[in-house]
Amino acid sequence: MTLTQSTSRLAEAGALPLHSVEVLTDRCAGCQECYVRCPTGAIGFDEHDWIVTVDDALCVACGQCERTCPFSAIHVHGDPEVEQSHRHEVAHLSIPALQPWEETRRGFDKLEEAMAEAARCLQCPDPTCVRGCPAHNDIPSMMRSVVAGDLDAARSAFERTSHIGSICSRVCNQGAQCEGACSWTLAGTEAVAIGLVERYVFDHSQPHLPSAAPAGASVAIVGSGPAALGAAWELAAAGATVTVYEAAETPGGLLNHGIPEFTLPIAKVSEQWETLQRLGVKLVTSHRVDEAELRELGLANSAVILAHGAGSPIRPPVKGIDSPIVSDAMDFLNKTGAALNEMRDLPELEGKSILVIGAGNTAMDVGRMAIRFGAKPLCVEWVDERFAKVRRDELAEAREEGVQVRFLTTATILDGNTATLVRTRHEDAAKLPEVIAGTEETVHADMVVLALGYRLTGEFANEAPTAPVRYSAPAMFDLIWVASGIFNGADEGNIGKLSIARDALTHRAAEPTYSNFYTVGDALIGPSTVVEAMAHGREAARAIVTDLIKNTAPMQ
Repeated sequence: MTLTQSTSRLAEAGALPLHSVEVLTDRCAGCQECYVRCPTGAIGFDEHDWIVTVDDALCVACGQCERTCPFSAIHVHGDPEVEQSHRHEVAHLSIPALQPWEETRRGFDKLEEAMAEAARCLQCPDPTCVRGCPAHNDIPSMMRSVVAGDLDAARSAFERTSHIGSICSRVCNQGAQCEGACSWTLAGTEAVAIGLVERYVFDHSQPHLPSAAPAGASVAIVGSGPAALGAAWELAAAGATVTVYEAAETPGGLLNHGIPEFTLPIAKVSEQWETLQRLGVKLVTSHRVDEAELRELGLANSAVILAHGAGSPIRPPVKGIDSPIVSDAMDFLNKTGAALNEMRDLPELEGKSILVIGAGNTAMDVGRMAIRFGAKPLCVEWVDERFAKVRRDELAEAREEGVQVRFLTTATILDGNTATLVRTRHEDAAKLPEVIAGTEETVHADMVVLALGYRLTGEFANEAPTAPVRYSAPAMFDLIWVASGIFNGADEGNIGKLSIARDALTHRAAEPTYSNFYTVGDALIGPSTVVEAMAHGREAARAIVTDLIKNTAPMQ
């Protein structure tokens, strides 16, 4: 019988607390790392023997002590437990219960629900959730304020780093960000539902509008997606003159044209730009900036921020890819989204078989939108499902709604309305899948939609010569990162590696790519997430504020 099994049986018999912490005194160096990081006060310190002590009755087995001990001198036994042990989820609603455009992923209905979930937060001294969030939102402060019933204070805590919580709470893949880095997740149990609490806060409170005297600096922003939003908020708060140029008729970029209404209501995007315009931000829509005008903007403004995204669809090496039945995911989502908003049918999709090449988040959006117009979508992806870059909840919802999703499968030939599929083998996420010869099959396809993502168009290559910048963990970690338990969790540290790589690229966005030009979001690193892009725009704007406003302010 192992020590863990023995401890568990004694606990069940009532002879021990449900959790116990074993300190290997011959290894403990008295560094007090575990002492300062324990969120429940279960760990004390014996100044005489210079080792830590433990009160098992206070332990909730979150594992922070074990994860951060540099000498492997401490071991936690027992399953993680919190006072409210089960995460408060909100059920996904299926199409029959909804109008086609209604949100399927619901939020908390009552403040008491948000308060109960926020109370599960341990208020960790080492808030790994903040490290996992690309924006580094102050999640513990938000949770404390929600528990106290103060939504205004909760929103204020977030608005120090992000004003778009009503958007991020709906579209972020929290499992790979804040919730993936929650102490409970790292301990192998259910994370605090940070996204749901954030959504409730932003849906039930009003924004705090910054006020600043004119700063004498002018900034042009090309694009109006999440990166532009992050930059515009920071610049407006600092008193800069801001003009945003958007090629489409309505602002929002990917938020408007690439995410369906049933996931992100358009109103949540438009209200952001309406508020910014009240703050003095000038918005110029239906205006595509070319390279000649971009150079003029660089001369006429203190700085220019390129936030135009990555708009060139990836086209796989499939024979027949230029067939007229092939379309791009963005075009498909724009067309169906417009029909959905106007509450009109699309007879050309009714009963049709649609082959979607890809099984990421965009592919799920395509498949779920196709279902709403009576089509029969099949998504194929050549990677293993374990390695797929798709939100697990969105994949589950798509399947529940009737979207067929097949991993380890790829298309090789498109011929008329026939597609040839072949099976693949994929055992290592770091390597490309292998096609398995002799596994070909044919399926009928009335339409093929490419949903493999997007790459940079290169339209502003002279002003952004370094793009795209690739993910890579820095050679030297900030000490805050080194000491964090985010690298040692149930996922073998993957969330930590992902988080620090994202952080390095966010810092890169604060450096001009050329002269007084800053490149941010997808335009800098290729397809990323909404919150990453927003954080890029914010950091570029803060650098501009520091360089052009604070450093040039007259001496008092």
